[in-house]
Amino acid sequence: MTVDRAATADLRAVMPRPTLRAGSLVLHCLALFAAARTVTSVFLLWLTTQTTAASEAGASPSFTGLSSVWDGRWYRRIAYGGYPATLPVDAHGQVLQNEWAFLPGYPFVTRVVSTITGADWSAAAVGTALVLGAAAAVLLGLLLAPHVGADRALLAVALFSFSPVAFMLQTAYADSMMLCLVFGALLLVDRGRSGWAIPVVIAASLTRPGVLAVALAVALVLLQRWREERRWTRRTTWDLALLAVAGVGGLAWPLIAGSATGRADAYVLTEIAWRAPWTGSAVFTPFEPWLFVAQQLFGIAGPPVLGLVVGATAWFVLIPARRLGRTARIWVGAYALYLLAVFMPQTSLPRLLMPMAPALGAIRTPSRTVAIALVALSTVLQLLWCWCTYGPVKTWLTVP
Repeated sequence: MTVDRAATADLRAVMPRPTLRAGSLVLHCLALFAAARTVTSVFLLWLTTQTTAASEAGASPSFTGLSSVWDGRWYRRIAYGGYPATLPVDAHGQVLQNEWAFLPGYPFVTRVVSTITGADWSAAAVGTALVLGAAAAVLLGLLLAPHVGADRALLAVALFSFSPVAFMLQTAYADSMMLCLVFGALLLVDRGRSGWAIPVVIAASLTRPGVLAVALAVALVLLQRWREERRWTRRTTWDLALLAVAGVGGLAWPLIAGSATGRADAYVLTEIAWRAPWTGSAVFTPFEPWLFVAQQLFGIAGPPVLGLVVGATAWFVLIPARRLGRTARIWVGAYALYLLAVFMPQTSLPRLLMPMAPALGAIRTPSRTVAIALVALSTVLQLLWCWCTYGPVKTWLTVP
């Protein structure tokens, strides 16, 4: 009997041995993440010598001080002061920016870490984000490898770790925690372990907005499985339980904010307070912010440009994303729809696109040289973004 060595090699690439290969994949993911964070850390350390009184971090901040500004200051307030019982308003009765826009999971965990280790809050916040960011990179690789092969999964992890906004994975933001939880939940769903994903999704619902996108993704995965199997199984029961938890979790924080402040729309009004200076409106209408921004940027051509963006995203989900496996593919589409419905595009958009990192698994490069060039370009863009965000002068055009 003859053995097709090429076919055997291809089979091993997409179906690695479950122990040794999985362990090797984890180590490679951690190595890529560590390399990326080393580069970013060196640059941020240098930036501490370049800041001025006009920068967001002030003159000559410490490394952790530089890394815990912007939203990090809100998280610190929550960690030690909690949330206001009454929404702050201006002279016209409009709700002002306040702590209710930020969920308690990350500041709570950070305060626990600070208490246990004795580290100050900034150091604990940065350290917590760094550890959770590393876990997110590993979970991303594990999610993609069975579907796209180890090499392309590692390329996706590299692009994720060196991406233009990857420095957020080591700053006092909740994104590392959310990415870790979301990728973990997707991995469990993909492996048919929806029951184990329930506590993960509950934690995610208290970390950052976006769990409604998880609910939509689980609903679509469940629908596809039902169409294929046409029978009720134990996994179906756990899928439905996860769907219910994600749906309730996605609505939980607005309900909590409304109950605590006595205003049912407290959370929505708080979120609008961040966009009102640009839109001039205190009313939330799904999908409208994207059209507003498109018209502001492109005038009469705004709607067609937005249509092209939406069409390109839909094309990606329907065709190239097929390589990602069902769970990751559906997640990318569900999260894109969620952002289109609730988010107003602004400078934080690249950061909020990070949960779509599984889409990176669809990238094919003709050679290792091209892959290295993509990672190098991402790194340069990241350092440029760092300079604009934490550099000598504060600029609202680069709020992370």
